[in-house]
Amino acid sequence: TIGVYDPDRLFPFPEFDPDGEALSEWGVQGSEPGQFDAPTGLSFDANDNLHVVDSRNDRVQVFTKGGDYVRGWGESGDGPGQFRRPWGVYVDCEGSVFVADWGNSRVQKFTAEGEFVMSVGSSVDDGGDLNHPADVAVDSDGDVYVTDWGNRRVQIYDPNGDVITALYGDADDPRMS
Repeated sequence: TIGVYDPDRLFPFPEFDPDGEALSEWGVQGSEPGQFDAPTGLSFDANDNLHVVDSRNDRVQVFTKGGDYVRGWGESGDGPGQFRRPWGVYVDCEGSVFVADWGNSRVQKFTAEGEFVMSVGSSVDDGGDLNHPADVAVDSDGDVYVTDWGNRRVQIYDPNGDVITALYGDADDPRMS
């Protein structure tokens, strides 16, 4: 389900109890429109529509902020508009929808209506390779930032899908310092 909570309330973790605290919630487990099987990412567009990645159903679903189903797209596979365990989603300021397609090691770009535009990355070692991308974001210049989980980096592409650079780092557990 998707839960909506009061933004002015603090919910300390792990004492927070979502039962009774939600302003509203919608969705049940399943594969029909408006149902979910492992929702993993969400992003609002400029019209306050909520885009939800439904990972085990290999699709993206769009809802009004009140929870009414608007549209959805995607199916299992590796072709354009198909997914294998999509994970993250981002809607840019122009309304384009970017989906981190975890199982296909790529990020796909769609129109607001769900029409395939292009993809970036691949599992082939061509300099722009990805290994299980987990999330995606787009800056004001249209550059695409991908959290490339399997390669432990952030891969950055220009708006045409060409690699700009990659960011690497060594993370330390601050509790161990």
